[in-house]
Amino acid sequence: MSDEEKSSNKNYLWSAIISICMVGIARFFKPDIIPFDTFEFITMKTTPLSWLIAGIPIYIWGCIIQCIISLIYHIQNGSSSSKGPSTLKLLGASFLFSTWAGFAEEICFRWLIFFGAIVSVKIFNFLFFGFLGFGIGEWLHVNIFGHIADWATLGFLHDQLYSKSGWAVGAAMLMANAAFRDGHKYQGWFGILNSWFLGMFFFWMLFTHGLLAAILVHALYDIIVFTIGILGYKISTALS
Repeated sequence: MSDEEKSSNKNYLWSAIISICMVGIARFFKPDIIPFDTFEFITMKTTPLSWLIAGIPIYIWGCIIQCIISLIYHIQNGSSSSKGPSTLKLLGASFLFSTWAGFAEEICFRWLIFFGAIVSVKIFNFLFFGFLGFGIGEWLHVNIFGHIADWATLGFLHDQLYSKSGWAVGAAMLMANAAFRDGHKYQGWFGILNSWFLGMFFFWMLFTHGLLAAILVHALYDIIVFTIGILGYKISTALS
């Protein structure tokens, strides 16, 4: 794991801790500020098999992208003779890392930071003229950011972006996903774009199948991508 990755992990873990404190304080003074029960998304809404099937589009996407990356690596580094760690050791490490990423990132971004963001956007909206009945935060989401995200996700998250529970749900979803996206800046512009769309997909998993489903699909996606990357690297090295 690179220093940038370690720094990113620390940042979102701290953000999650701050969100827990914020949500706890907000619920104490205004219990209904978040329109969801604390553990609502942990319940299993569908079967594990349906979770795996729902994740097929991103599994295919990950396979295609990683194969392209491996091919580019082979073309650019075909003469490399470095063997590096054994394949089994790399696969084992990638499995552990992927499992941790799926668990930790979904718990943080799709639950804790998301809930904290609901509180944040409501406070922001109130402070910036919401107390007068015209909040800037609400206006921006309803008229600009919500429309852009709805278009970019082909309407699959329309009911969440414009939730019956209030505009803050959609705005908080975008805010939490922006933090998820920024956590992948070390991957370059493609990683930023890719992580934003993946994050929105994981939010779709959250609302459709539940948090456990998002964790499993996220971990499996990472495992697939790392496995193809490692095998591609080993094949490239063997052919050098």
